[in-house]
Amino acid sequence: MAHRILIAGLGNLPFPTTYHSIGQLALTELAQRHRLEWHTSSGVSFTQLNDDVHLVYSHQLMNVSGKTLARHYDRIQAGRLLVLHDDLQREWGKVSIKHGGSANGHNGLKSLSKHLKQGLEFDRLRIGIGRPTDKKDVADYVLSKLSPAQLDDITNGSLYTHIEHELNKYVAAQ
Repeated sequence: MAHRILIAGLGNLPFPTTYHSIGQLALTELAQRHRLEWHTSSGVSFTQLNDDVHLVYSHQLMNVSGKTLARHYDRIQAGRLLVLHDDLQREWGKVSIKHGGSANGHNGLKSLSKHLKQGLEFDRLRIGIGRPTDKKDVADYVLSKLSPAQLDDITNGSLYTHIEHELNKYVAAQ
């Protein structure tokens, strides 16, 4: 592996079981399955899969999480950054990796872009949460709770399987 990789899960720590926290949920599930121990310092929780793959999530609210995540990225001297986040443009359970690009209105991605070194592009694992089917405001939708079936899909179902598959492909390609 050529570069140290930091995998960051976006979420709102005070609201852990909402659509907006799906990146953080997926990351913590990955750590739990590997029986990793989290450490906390300077507003983040972090752990390592191995010497080259580090995991992190911020304790800050999504919209201001970029500062603590960027600081941790610099501290471990990572060469690559992969951000796990919710994506309204994809239906529930659709997962894909994208290099760079705009934040598409995602405030967590905007915050991270703002605080990373100028010009640093990062990769994203987009986790589809779909759009609200009713006239619910998007902000209300992303902050609404996941159903028990959706939570199970993240921890035991096909969604976790898809996420893990994409993560393995990403790490192997580095």
